[in-house]
Amino acid sequence: VKEKYQPLYQKLVLTMVLMAGLEPARQKVAGDFKSPVSAIPPYPQYDYYSGFPFSCQDGGNLLQWWSKNRANRGEAEMKKRVVQIGTISLGEGMPKVCVPVMGKDVHALEDAAMRAEQADLLELRLDSVSPEMRQDLLCEACRAVRKAGKPVLATMRTARDGGAGERDAEKYEALLNRLIREKLCDAVDVELSIGDAAFLRIAGHAHAEGLPVVGSYHDFEGTPAAEKMAARLQRMASLGADVCKIAVMPHS
Repeated sequence: VKEKYQPLYQKLVLTMVLMAGLEPARQKVAGDFKSPVSAIPPYPQYDYYSGFPFSCQDGGNLLQWWSKNRANRGEAEMKKRVVQIGTISLGEGMPKVCVPVMGKDVHALEDAAMRAEQADLLELRLDSVSPEMRQDLLCEACRAVRKAGKPVLATMRTARDGGAGERDAEKYEALLNRLIREKLCDAVDVELSIGDAAFLRIAGHAHAEGLPVVGSYHDFEGTPAAEKMAARLQRMASLGADVCKIAVMPHS
């Protein structure tokens, strides 16, 4: 198995970090936000995090780096917070399996969802069926995939982050807000590349409707230094992400 999947492993490392699922248990130091990696003020509910370890290009380890520098930020240890996506809980019990669902039309998506019997969570890749973001079609796609009876993470992966979706930020935000408003998914993926203001608006709308937000960042050129990855993860959490995902490209 290792030999079979080694080429794929070398091409892309995908790390899911349960972040906002880690509530702060620190003492505020003079009311200041002191961090060596970011000057972004903390999101009121999800301001700090820890993460799972993974290798970095500089030979470091993000978890070790974060723990090592915690004292410099005046932080105490964190405690986990469970994030609920539909019927599954992230942050407790066994690790959950998320299966991407793609198809050229609604019927293909429904068939793919039905075949993902072992999945705990289905990631509906909306860009596979309508890169131009046709809202009515994509709402129909969500309803079709939900027939499989599993929680659905709605993802419109745009060309900014390596997907097929258009780069139009207004259409992207309008689409996600409609899916949230009509409760056609159990969680929504929001790309960090959309910009801070749009990310905040979408996350706020999702939370108001009781839906968690998965923040995502992709770098297909290389693996940033641990400090830069930590800063981007922290930025997503500060903007309201409940779960933060980062995907990078290793070259060694």
